[in-house]
Amino acid sequence: MIYPTVIKYIPEEYTQYLVQYHKENKHTYDIFDWEEDELYLRMWGLTEKSKVSGRAHAANSILGTDDPDGADTDPRWGGRLRNDFEFSSIIEKILNLFNVEYTEFEAYIKTSYLPISLHVDAEIYESDEKLALDQSQTGEDARLGCSIIIPLTFNKNIHTIIFNNMVEENDLVRNFLEKIAGVWESYQHRQDNYRADLPIYEHNLDYRNYIPNIWNNQMISYHLDPENNEYARGDQVLDYLEVDEIIPWEENVAYMFHKQKMHMSNNFKKFGVETKDFILIHTH
Repeated sequence: MIYPTVIKYIPEEYTQYLVQYHKENKHTYDIFDWEEDELYLRMWGLTEKSKVSGRAHAANSILGTDDPDGADTDPRWGGRLRNDFEFSSIIEKILNLFNVEYTEFEAYIKTSYLPISLHVDAEIYESDEKLALDQSQTGEDARLGCSIIIPLTFNKNIHTIIFNNMVEENDLVRNFLEKIAGVWESYQHRQDNYRADLPIYEHNLDYRNYIPNIWNNQMISYHLDPENNEYARGDQVLDYLEVDEIIPWEENVAYMFHKQKMHMSNNFKKFGVETKDFILIHTH
């Protein structure tokens, strides 16, 4: 099933509860993503490695709370699952608002310290453990579903942009960017149209609102190098992406989209926003 992108208002009491829950449990973050690439750090004006995001696994539709601390672990997603009854109940009510059909879900509390790059939420699992748990006999991801984001930082200068371009995993997103950047082109053939098979879309987006998190390493490298600047192609990425929805981070709003749709954050740092908090739900 291909889930459409849907935006819904949720009851104010849900938002108030989730904001407070996030505030009280943010200290439990046990997984952090880091940016260490010197080129990206330079684009962000940073000199040392920086957190990109932090998260804690807050609820799951399957596991209970068996240990004395009221938390379980699951090797598929890492971290500690609080499975607080009231929190899980709110998550299920929000899923019902979207009429989502699912066999299981997990929910995370998250904070972004840097804007999230172009990515998808889908995966094709390869490890033996995950194959046994999550992959069908045909080799396809048996856990397809939707993602739901509930903003907990409310600012009109923060938005998520969702594209209609769909791929099965993030390796294919990287291939997509490498093709646009010309990573596989030889020095003598930089002018060849290696992107001829990629459709081009019209839009009125300003790519400066999405850099550097929409660029790959070569785009940044060429952008910063006067001799290669004409080959940077970073400002062309959006030409190959078809916009589905641009969603401002408003209060009492949740939005759902298919996990295979490419999506990303705008550069909220450009507007003086230091971090953004949210709830992320994955269904399967």
